[in-house]
Amino acid sequence: DPGRTRLYASGCVGRCLRPGSAMLPPPRFRSSTVSVVKRRRSRLCRILAVAVPTCVIIALQIHAAGHFEESIELEASAHGRRMAAEASRHVNHTSPPAPRASAANGSAHHAVQPLPPTQCSRHRRPYHVLVPCSLSVEHQWQARLSYHRYLRLKESDPCSDLGGFTRLLTSPDGKPDLLAAEMPTVVTRQLKRSGRCDDCDHGFPLLNRPWAVRRLLAFHRKEVKEEYILLLEADMPLLAPVDNGAEGGAAPLSPVGVESRALKASKLRNETKAVLRRWHSPLREVAPVGPSALLVHKRQLEALAGPWLNVSLSLRRDEAASSALGPLLERWAWSLAAAEAGVAHQIRPTLQAEPEGTGLSEVGLFSVYHMTSELRVGRSWNWSKRAFTRSYPPRIPPLPPNKGAKKSTFAFVRLLNDAVDAAGRRWMPLYNRTRQNRTAQLASLEESIGQTKQLILEQLVVPDADRRTVDAVDRQQGGCGAGEGPPRCERTAAVSPAVVSPSPPSPPSPASSWR
Repeated sequence: DPGRTRLYASGCVGRCLRPGSAMLPPPRFRSSTVSVVKRRRSRLCRILAVAVPTCVIIALQIHAAGHFEESIELEASAHGRRMAAEASRHVNHTSPPAPRASAANGSAHHAVQPLPPTQCSRHRRPYHVLVPCSLSVEHQWQARLSYHRYLRLKESDPCSDLGGFTRLLTSPDGKPDLLAAEMPTVVTRQLKRSGRCDDCDHGFPLLNRPWAVRRLLAFHRKEVKEEYILLLEADMPLLAPVDNGAEGGAAPLSPVGVESRALKASKLRNETKAVLRRWHSPLREVAPVGPSALLVHKRQLEALAGPWLNVSLSLRRDEAASSALGPLLERWAWSLAAAEAGVAHQIRPTLQAEPEGTGLSEVGLFSVYHMTSELRVGRSWNWSKRAFTRSYPPRIPPLPPNKGAKKSTFAFVRLLNDAVDAAGRRWMPLYNRTRQNRTAQLASLEESIGQTKQLILEQLVVPDADRRTVDAVDRQQGGCGAGEGPPRCERTAAVSPAVVSPSPPSPPSPASSWR
């Protein structure tokens, strides 16, 4: 109700407003909006005549904005116009006016500048998160989990060393998939399958990893704007931002990695050591560090990407090396290529956590979670990524307390459930629902096939009366009737004419068919 807004003009302004005064607003405003005290005029009222209409307009604006329901009291003074303008900007939350030049001296009335952005107290050395992936369903949900966790950490700690994010996808035709619209993706053509050429995978799909990294730095180098790269795998979501400070961070010639027990040369058999010495000797110079997780300078990764791929191909072509190294061949290729180039790695034990069984007691010190092993809690709960190679994992129910689960297991459950809850119905992709529909269709088809087979068998079964006649004939001829001989005996004896079905008519002759 506009009548609720009242303007109480104090001092001489109230004495100026009386019936018949030229300073009064139009009747429609005076009757419904403004209620003033009628007093006599004075000389000072004529000086403040300009401020009165401004006060009335501001009162109407205040009421329209709906910020106050009670009466508003304005003190009209010599600075009434300036105060009214400031009140109007404050109530309506409008931006200050643009700087305008004064006609007197050409100076400008500067507007209020916005606050400067938050300044980080530490010197940042940002790195680019690079996650090579394939088109498999397993890599897709793992990449979505990693990207969701990256966004959470980026939002919670903007002053960390986290830079950009790229999903490095390899596809047979070099075309993107549906997830390319959800996260930053660079697509490269994958190696040819089951070939022996230089651009073939030799039956080892993991060779696409060094192949994709090499092509990224050769043809899409501008996509990586940071000087450092954090190379991860699809199943390595971040627990916390990796610190790349001046002390303990990666150097231009010294990458940071985590020690792997499977890559220790001292744990190998003598036959395997003899095979590896053909690529580098002595083996004590080979660092047990695979290229994941790895914090490395971009120029150094660009220099080692080619030797990494070449050593991987040579190891795969060698039957003894391929059989001895197995799925770790690509990781050994990185260590051998780095040792041959004289690159010394910095070992950071807290870079990556690999919980297994009941998990780890302390997980807050680690930056990367590698979900490579099966998690078990008691005898009733277990979780493994290998159970979801062709489908998306559902939301994990809360773990029961006091069942032996450690902090790392609870951290992973929260991490996965957070990604599932944030995605909602989009977590299960369309093709996953289509796959469920296909399964239902196949089940229905199998059921119909079974019914058809049953009908066919019912038509082929000999009736009981005819079966008794056949058994009697078999017993007379010494054959295998009911109760005699093996249970499954072919009845090749002659059957009486009573049980022989009439033969089908002979096909027409060619002449009749032509006619």
